[in-house]
Amino acid sequence: MVNKLWTRYDNEIHDQNMFGRQWFGPGSQLALDDQALLFEKILRKREFSKAIEVANLRIQNNEAIGYKGYWLRQRSRAIRLQGRSINRSVITLAFDGFWNGFNSHNNEILNLLKHCAYLIGSRIEIDSEDPDILIFSCFGDVSFNKYKNSTRILYLGENVRPDYSQSDYSLSFDISEYCGRNIYLPLWLLRSSKYAINTQDYKMYNSTELETPRLVNNAGNTVAYIGNNSTPNRIEAINELAKNGIIVDCFGSQTRPVTDKIETLQNYQYSLCFENTYTPGYVTEKLIDSFIGGTRPIYWGGAPHSIFNLSEHFVCDPYQDMKTNIKDFLVWKQYNSGKYLPQLLKTGAFEKTESYLTLKLSKIMMDLF
Repeated sequence: MVNKLWTRYDNEIHDQNMFGRQWFGPGSQLALDDQALLFEKILRKREFSKAIEVANLRIQNNEAIGYKGYWLRQRSRAIRLQGRSINRSVITLAFDGFWNGFNSHNNEILNLLKHCAYLIGSRIEIDSEDPDILIFSCFGDVSFNKYKNSTRILYLGENVRPDYSQSDYSLSFDISEYCGRNIYLPLWLLRSSKYAINTQDYKMYNSTELETPRLVNNAGNTVAYIGNNSTPNRIEAINELAKNGIIVDCFGSQTRPVTDKIETLQNYQYSLCFENTYTPGYVTEKLIDSFIGGTRPIYWGGAPHSIFNLSEHFVCDPYQDMKTNIKDFLVWKQYNSGKYLPQLLKTGAFEKTESYLTLKLSKIMMDLF
């Protein structure tokens, strides 16, 4: 599904698979350069004339087309912000490059941004022709030429690193701040009742649910796996469990499709919750769904220990072979058979994660618009 990676500044798009090898070409991280960071600092002080002077100087001193293209765009961005309407109560927004079926007028990211705008006394309006902010993603082609003077925020809903060739900021699973350009946005936060939309794709939850113990399904020694990606470690874990007399019932597009994931999980005591890949901070909906579904997670992934109450749940060691991990699980389950699941998030973790995110986004809006 994800099929594009941008590595140039001259609005060309390279046909490079983002789920394959990420290759960052020369200048692809120019936004992290000292001059670019200085420019952004000046811009956020609303010293637009000075920012334009900095951009002009960089344009004159850079002969490389890509670098010059970057600074031409930054100058256009500064000019736009300088000439912006005195009515700062409205911030306009557009979405581009998202997955099929994405609704620009009804989505979780929009709800989050509306909340951030509200915190600073502003409101968000959709303007797909000439927006203040372009939110774009890696799931399709983006019309960069159409949005030359917009402030651009890259949204990455997968475990890939940001590329700042075409973006000013990013929202990603990456816990690194990349010199203040990146904001950590885990998928599970967007599915809380505060930001979620009404959809059959997932079940929204109240934030307090995750910080409260939950009754375990009375379903014996049963294990479910629900997923669409047959990664090697998932297959190995299923095989190791089978060798120890535990059969995993597999569901998903490659086996048995399900219409209601939570309803399916409610028939099992355990759930195999393996992320597609391991990176610190990368945690999707799998742990949340397992908990809401009343199953004990068998987890493999990079969920942050500072946020998740992982010490009371079973977590595979990513530096240990799967055979040993499953042996450890079999020992663990003998001593963890109570009627309740321990809370999934640490007390106050949702509010802490949300506050960090909304503060960063609100500050960008307040400084620039």
